[in-house]
Amino acid sequence: MDYTQSRGVKTRYHNMLSRFRGGVLQPVCAVPFLQGEGGTVTQTADLELDPVAGRLMTEVRGHVVSVWVPMLAIDIQIARDPETDGNKEIFRTRLARGDDIFRIESVSEISTHCGIIPMPINGANKVSSMVRHGHNAAVNYLRRMKYVDAVQVEPANRKATPALFSSTALQRLNGVLDPEDRINGAVNLQLGTVKIPVKSLDTSNFGDNKATPSLADGEVPPLEDGFYNFGEKIFGDLDGISAGSVSLTDFYRAERIDEMTRYFRKIVDNNPQFGEEIVSRMVHGLEVESHRQPMVVYEKEGSIQQFMRHATDGANLGKEQTEFSDVLSWTVPIPKSEFGGMLFTFVSVKPDERLGPMPDPTLTRGYQAYNYAADDLVEDPVPVMARQLSMDVDPDDEATVMMYVGNHGLERSYENYGLSLNLNANDVANKSAIWQVDLPLSVTPETILYPEELDHYPFQDQEADVVTCRFSSTARINSPVIFGPDPVEELKILDTQNLFDDVVEGETE
Repeated sequence: MDYTQSRGVKTRYHNMLSRFRGGVLQPVCAVPFLQGEGGTVTQTADLELDPVAGRLMTEVRGHVVSVWVPMLAIDIQIARDPETDGNKEIFRTRLARGDDIFRIESVSEISTHCGIIPMPINGANKVSSMVRHGHNAAVNYLRRMKYVDAVQVEPANRKATPALFSSTALQRLNGVLDPEDRINGAVNLQLGTVKIPVKSLDTSNFGDNKATPSLADGEVPPLEDGFYNFGEKIFGDLDGISAGSVSLTDFYRAERIDEMTRYFRKIVDNNPQFGEEIVSRMVHGLEVESHRQPMVVYEKEGSIQQFMRHATDGANLGKEQTEFSDVLSWTVPIPKSEFGGMLFTFVSVKPDERLGPMPDPTLTRGYQAYNYAADDLVEDPVPVMARQLSMDVDPDDEATVMMYVGNHGLERSYENYGLSLNLNANDVANKSAIWQVDLPLSVTPETILYPEELDHYPFQDQEADVVTCRFSSTARINSPVIFGPDPVEELKILDTQNLFDDVVEGETE
């Protein structure tokens, strides 16, 4: 008998109504797949928002993402031992000897949002800790996908977390925080141990450390004993100093390093959790444990439809309000795996995300002709200062470098929208027309997340859960579980009448 093959079909139907605030990465469903199980999951998210008085001029975006979390990734969250967590053979041994790997625990905010109905045990409601650990693993993976060094939630986390910005300043501008020096064929030059004569345009005669002064015309000025005034005009006389040599092989090697660096960077970006470990082992011909990293199996983000409603009678005659609703549906396949896993689905509703107000990169400088020939030779990234990203930056921070982009990178795609500068942004009518959040000008481990308390000003009740979500999920799971025959209710007539002509003990025919 092959007990790894599917023997029957399990179905799980989930239809829940929930409410939550904007800017939250809201878990709405968790579908478990046990050992050897696989199948398909069809899900629908019906979103509605509380109405906004008047006309909302900015878009409101809905975001859904389904994350497959393997059992080994959930096991890592328990953090028993970094050397053994997520190890296939050790996990397999625990299962074989009947260990209770994911024990039951008290109900958490996570299990409640996922619609997990608890079981009362000794008067206390309990659920599997697999739900909480799987949720945290999925959230950490989504954060690393946005930024490799993103802050991670603690294994003990028991609540929903802030949503992630749809795109960061780096993603919008194709920028980087710290350019890799090995890109574009960098060749390191090392200067040997030499003594470099020092000259100055100023007069100097300081003790035994005398420097040879030199005027701009090459004449030597008169020296005065004890006079010391180097200022900022000291320079080294490198005439005749050898810095070694660079061969054509060095440039070929630099080009090859450039190619390999780009390839390694892509591996890390595609595998944010274990990418560096994959690279460090790959160069030695070694592999890493597979099925330890979650993966996004479905993701969609778009503008939620807006409708204008006009009052036709009563006290609000002539007034209008903006209403929001949209429906998203999708189906994802889940392949069969040895240990199984969990499918977590998250729903977020986000305001309009704006970078800026960003100064116009073309109309904020003098008009000069481009030197296209010189631009064609520029390979190194150029710094972007804070004043190039926002007109509201503090004067002391204007020259702070926020990122690096390609030459003329800011001009590639420029966006400017929202309230005109001649309008008062604090005016009630203007402020009520937008629901907007400003993107951080740079990226840190924390700035990829929405603030804990997102301003909901356009909505009438700014402290309420403004999002209503009707979420349904139907999972059809092919399982090796052996289902026993259905029992049959007792038939009392068989005891009162001898319908089968049973032979009574002691009687003979």
